[in-house]
Parts: sequence; C-alpha cells; structure tokens
Amino acid sequence: MNLPLERMTPEAAAECVNAFKPKIVYVYHYDQTFASSGRPGSGIAESLEKFRHALVPGTVEFRPAPWYPR
Repeated sequence: MNLPLERMTPEAAAECVNAFKPKIVYVYHYDQTFASSGRPGSGIAESLEKFRHALVPGTVEFRPAPWYPR
C-alpha cells in the first residue's frame, strides 16, 4: 500500500482485498516517509485506519504488524 509513492491509497488497497476475500490480511509498505527517508512518518495510524474502515465488515480479519521502527 502506497509504494512506490502514491501507487495505491488505503481505500484502493481495501477494494482489492474486498474483491479476493482472503481470511486474513497484513498490510506492509504503508509508510511513505520511511520508504523515502528512513525516518518514520506521521500518517501511519491514519492510513491503517482508512484501510481498516474500507474493508467489508466481517469478511476479512485485519492484523496490523509493527513493520516499521517507531
């Protein structure tokens, strides 16, 4: 999600996940700032929440993981 920069928004990523309906989804490559600078960005939580809220309720389990350092 979001890599390379601006490739896929959280909503577009969720649309794809909703289409193929996996049981569980882990999102990675979502911190554009870290990808480009090596420093954690400030919009991480917002991006993940946008993704989570765009998933069809009750069909896919979203499991966040600590892919980037704090």
